[in-house]
Amino acid sequence: MNAGKATELQVATWFLEAEWNVYLPLVDSDQIDLVVVDPKTKRLWSLQVKHSERQSRNPGFLDLRRRHSILGFDYLVFYVPAIKRGVILPRKRVKPGHVLVFVNPRTMTIKPAFSQYAFDHNNFVSKFATMVTEHE
Repeated sequence: MNAGKATELQVATWFLEAEWNVYLPLVDSDQIDLVVVDPKTKRLWSLQVKHSERQSRNPGFLDLRRRHSILGFDYLVFYVPAIKRGVILPRKRVKPGHVLVFVNPRTMTIKPAFSQYAFDHNNFVSKFATMVTEHE
């Protein structure tokens, strides 16, 4: 199994463990990897899931320079398995054509500019639920 699919399944598992409904698109189009339904509000959210890139010296590096299209997802979930941490970014914070660097490579911590979006593997779903409530 490739690392990207494994990360998508890990995120889906966290939602399922918290009793959210999770839908996996059969076709990888519109940059949507998962659709989740909040069990309380019944609101749908589409997610793009990314993981740290192996070839990068910094595991918190996401290169969006090749992406110049309109983003089809509501939230980007970027997870770094090596540190069991990541960020959940609303679509408006993701700029195609740019490079995002979430992790300080020396300390292996989430950079302060992204701290409000940070999660660790133990609090992912509660952090997501809080964020979607704040950004509505």
